[in-house]
Amino acid sequence: DQYNYYYNSFADPSIADGTALKPYASFEQCLQAVNKGRYACIRVKGSLMVPTGSHYILSNCLFVNEDNASLEFEEGASIIVKNSNLTLQDFTVCSAGEGKALYKIDNLVPFFKLEDSVLDIKNCQISALFNKNGLFTEAIRSSINTNGSIASVAAAEYASFISGLRTNVNIQNSSINTSAATSVVISLNQGDVYMNNNSFKISGQKGRVAEFFAVTGSLSKNNYKASLKNSSNAAPVYSDKDSSIK
Repeated sequence: DQYNYYYNSFADPSIADGTALKPYASFEQCLQAVNKGRYACIRVKGSLMVPTGSHYILSNCLFVNEDNASLEFEEGASIIVKNSNLTLQDFTVCSAGEGKALYKIDNLVPFFKLEDSVLDIKNCQISALFNKNGLFTEAIRSSINTNGSIASVAAAEYASFISGLRTNVNIQNSSINTSAATSVVISLNQGDVYMNNNSFKISGQKGRVAEFFAVTGSLSKNNYKASLKNSSNAAPVYSDKDSSIK
């Protein structure tokens, strides 16, 4: 039908048309299906590799785990979502070739960049490894919802899970760790935040679980842990005078 498409990592790309019998065999083929309509559901079997470079999602889409599905980012790969909703359900999201080498790229290239969009992460396992600086999601005028997920972001100098501007963040029933010399789980400038029943841990020289600037919201039933070499003035959550955090 016009809404459901299929991907299989072992499919033949020469005959792929996105049907169950002839599934797509590349991320680029999946993107073409997503962006040609207003909505698409991509049903994934196996590893879906995101190649190096920027890839745009311009329509609402849902990625569903059909069988052992993973979204793997090559060095310098980034998905940019504009004016759309992206949902990842029951996925493994990770760096390509994980366990062999960290990303060599030095500048900050997020896995996901949101512009006036929504990212929903449901029951996912996330492992993002970088060499110098690492960021999982950058968001502008957007919303990020994470539920029932486990995430880890690691880098040498700076690591963060979410960096947002005028963005709403909702995290529930999840476990999120960041590890770097400077380690932050969430940095939010203007917006709303709701964090309930989560476990957060930061590791490195210095860091905070959350930094809020002109942000309103509520935090409850969360567990904060830190393993920091420089723990002076370390507080799990920082909010400036323009914020209202309960």
